[in-house]
Amino acid sequence: MRLVRMLVLFGAASALVVVRAQEPKPTTPPKPTGPPVEIRLADGSSVRMALTQPTVEINTKYGKLAVPAGEVRRVEFGFRYPEGVEDKIVELVSRLGDANYKRRESAMSELLAFKELAYPALKRASKNSDAELAKRAAELVQKLEEKLQPEKLKFREFDLVTTTDFTARGRIEAKTLQGFTPYFGSVQLQVAEVRSLRSMALGSETTLTIDAPKYLDQANTAWLDTDVELSGDVPVEIAASGQLSLYRGGGYECGPKGHASYSNGMHPSGALLGRVGENGETFLVGEKYDGTPKGSGKLYLRMAHSPWPGQGTGSYKVTIKLDGYKPSHQQFTITEGKSTDVNVTLQPK
Repeated sequence: MRLVRMLVLFGAASALVVVRAQEPKPTTPPKPTGPPVEIRLADGSSVRMALTQPTVEINTKYGKLAVPAGEVRRVEFGFRYPEGVEDKIVELVSRLGDANYKRRESAMSELLAFKELAYPALKRASKNSDAELAKRAAELVQKLEEKLQPEKLKFREFDLVTTTDFTARGRIEAKTLQGFTPYFGSVQLQVAEVRSLRSMALGSETTLTIDAPKYLDQANTAWLDTDVELSGDVPVEIAASGQLSLYRGGGYECGPKGHASYSNGMHPSGALLGRVGENGETFLVGEKYDGTPKGSGKLYLRMAHSPWPGQGTGSYKVTIKLDGYKPSHQQFTITEGKSTDVNVTLQPK
């Protein structure tokens, strides 16, 4: 009986040893290669994480550049099809000229479901030599233009990588971006689903000049593209200085607050204005703006127009600073809830 007990205890101890031997060893989190970054995805959601790849490689007309991850300040990604999507869209576009009515209607419905991904192919097909196919493609182009924001229908074939010293134009061939968050461990983002990347380093800022001759006249409705992307949940600080004259002569000078005696109906003439996105709501910047404007997209600036067309002179110097994040893993989050659907491949720690 005593022998049986000893055998049972020995077996239990052996099993415990086996179980413990099979337990996974704690893994060391990948080492960040630069400051935190915020990445905007195709569905409008965003991911904040640390890049763990040492470089961002871009092929240019002058050769391949390997930019250290820590020196990347911004990346604007050109158009890409997710894997398998291009072939499907090409096949659907060809069906627009099918003799079978049901196949044509089915193709039109499926192409609309692809939204902006189908737009480039449909624009090309709208000029097809097949008149019927071209007609249906043009109808779909019109529907997409009515349904989607103009910014979603702008496509660029190349990528732009901006560093502290220069901007490189070319094509990033990597299929994924490698990163890390404390909540999900290693993260792989499909480049085809990424629209932009920006560094969250403290002190990151953009300085530019906005000139009165171009952005003050009522006849010119142009807005200055600052190339600063806002995600709708990140505060921005804008400071402006300088002086302009609404009219050639004394008494018409003003700063970024605008001239108190003249107005465009809503804001003092000459006042610095901003909006987010091409169709965003206009807001007053003045000498200083510190807040979170509505909407997501690029920040645009102009001046409240002058009563005297063609008479404005002078300029404002504008500094744009986004709230940074200290390089601590605890501050990386995934926001807006959609990032982990099809856009992100998560690997357990």
